Amino acid sequence: MQNMNIDSFYSFKLLLVGNSSVGKSSILLRYADNIFFENTESTIGVDLKLRTHTIDEQLIKLFVWDTAGQDKFKTIVSAYYKGAKVIMFVFDVTDEKSLQDVNGWEDEAEQHTNDEPIKILIANKIDLADKRKVTREQGMKFAEEHQMEYYEASAKRGTNIEGMFDEVARKLFDRFKKPAKHFKNTGKVELRQLAQPIKKSRCC
Repeated sequence: MQNMNIDSFYSFKLLLVGNSSVGKSSILLRYADNIFFENTESTIGVDLKLRTHTIDEQLIKLFVWDTAGQDKFKTIVSAYYKGAKVIMFVFDVTDEKSLQDVNGWEDEAEQHTNDEPIKILIANKIDLADKRKVTREQGMKFAEEHQMEYYEASAKRGTNIEGMFDEVARKLFDRFKKPAKHFKNTGKVELRQLAQPIKKSRCC
């Protein structure tokens, strides 16, 4: 078993937002439990999953919140932006409107976040290539214009889900890790007398 400093760990809050039916819940289930359901019910309010990562022998805890996409839940969802270090905006590549509506979700996030979270744009359902309406280039352009990182994924097939969250965990650790403690080096070598010298006795 690998030695790990379990006395020192980091915990981060991540938020999945976007229109209803873009696959937020499916992404979370694939990431947390490695399962996929063809038909999932819409999230009511919010849902939470926790997973841990190990980076440089440090424990990284990611608390990922899945939020409801319906307008009637926006008041509830708005309370969960506070403290989020990462906002993950999810859209469906078969639905152009779901990408356009990310503008509104970004406005919501900016109104309710105090910090400057990492913003990520996730193009989900890339397994539906024959039904795709939003190209990779369009998604990348949108992300660049909005200063977001860009990932393409398929919750159904598990494509890029694990790798995406691994990279996010690493980025969070690199951004918030505590500086290592070092002993002050003065450049001088100090010799300390550890014992009194032995005195030779004189013969009488």
